[in-house]
Amino acid sequence: MDITNHGMVLGSVAERAGRAGVLLRGLFVFVGVVLCLSAFGLWLVPARLSGPDAITIRAALTCLFVGIGFLLFHMGRRDSLEELAIDFNAGRLLHMERGADGIARLRGSLDFADLESLDANGNRLIARAHGGEVLHVALAGNIPEAACDRIADCFGAARA
Repeated sequence: MDITNHGMVLGSVAERAGRAGVLLRGLFVFVGVVLCLSAFGLWLVPARLSGPDAITIRAALTCLFVGIGFLLFHMGRRDSLEELAIDFNAGRLLHMERGADGIARLRGSLDFADLESLDANGNRLIARAHGGEVLHVALAGNIPEAACDRIADCFGAARA
């Protein structure tokens, strides 16, 4: 069990991107590399297109292709890890994203006061509000027993 300044880390969210997600990320990387390389190919055309207007247009297209290509490449290579943590002191369930730099960034949070129940069992976490289910997530590993016990204590549920 990892202890952070937020309380307890429940675990990382199981990978939701199936085969289509992997193919889409690969396509982004491929198109990004092709755009970056084609930007420099603009300068390989014959020298008769070397007037001031043509050079300005080539320079603008080069910057545009490199910018869009780098953006697509970065989107395809982004390896972030989603995590769920509980801050028992503040009474909040935190949804974070930990980037390649190791820094956790908050994506969203749920207050315990807004929840009717929070069920932690095995690797499943289910949060229900008065309007219905607001969160149903499968984690990559099992939720630590200490966290399950504290959740049960907070919501008055009996642990089986």
